[in-house]
Amino acid sequence: MPSSEDGKYALHVVTQKGARVRILNIKPKYFDGIELDEGPYLIEITMSGYKTYKKWIDLQKDKVLHVKLKKILNPYDVSYFKYVSKIYWYNTNELFTPVYDAKNNLVWALQK
Repeated sequence: MPSSEDGKYALHVVTQKGARVRILNIKPKYFDGIELDEGPYLIEITMSGYKTYKKWIDLQKDKVLHVKLKKILNPYDVSYFKYVSKIYWYNTNELFTPVYDAKNNLVWALQK
């Protein structure tokens, strides 16, 4: 049964303080208790230092969505280095020199 006489349902998102909540497939900005028509909505929750939460929900009644964002252990996303096999460093005026650590299969930037 709709929460109001106009056939809309209330959406509440409970998450960490300071997190940004957006509904990506509508124009109005999210606010706590926003009333929406029945249907699918793409919810995105972001916060610096935490993994982004993005999920479709199907709103068919008033809903309270509880989301606990997961902390990023390494704030630098290095997933794009997954397939890098060689790095060439051409600038000799840098303060750092790359050194390959074969034991750990890592490249370190060491001060000159």
